[in-house]
Amino acid sequence: MPNDTRGTEPTNYKILGLSGRPSRTVSKQDVKAAYHRALLLYHPDKLNGSLSTGRPLKRQNEELYTIDQITEAYNTLFDEVTRAAYDKQLERSQEGSNGRFTKETLHNGVEVHDLEDLVYDEDKNIWSRGCRCGDPHGYMLTEAELERESSEGEIYVACKGCSLWIKVLFGLTESE
Repeated sequence: MPNDTRGTEPTNYKILGLSGRPSRTVSKQDVKAAYHRALLLYHPDKLNGSLSTGRPLKRQNEELYTIDQITEAYNTLFDEVTRAAYDKQLERSQEGSNGRFTKETLHNGVEVHDLEDLVYDEDKNIWSRGCRCGDPHGYMLTEAELERESSEGEIYVACKGCSLWIKVLFGLTESE
């Protein structure tokens, strides 16, 4: 039976080849060793084929991961604080999802605002909102970004001064 995984992401544990579920028994050394194995396994030169045999190394039905995915997984799992937060998110999102989670779960706990809650600057043609980190214009949104996400009616905006996100809801009106 085919496994439809569109719109889902593999877990950081799966990317590094660690157990499929979060585990407090995975040490920093385990994460570091898994990171190095994954880098060697998914290195672009290795995936294009072995120079000595001329055969591709990719096995059938094997998922390929980018160096960016591997590095992100390592950075998340190596730090105990970020790993604990990631494990909580993963535990909440894994029920009935076959060990995968949607990108939407990456933004759990974000503040939700209407576009009208943001301050509009007519001269710069941008909307902005202050962030908890203290940046008075931490969240900035352009008209082009709104147009790009017009079919969704919502957009996630990252603070330029920290790692927080907000979700902005909006609707387009028809011009006459």
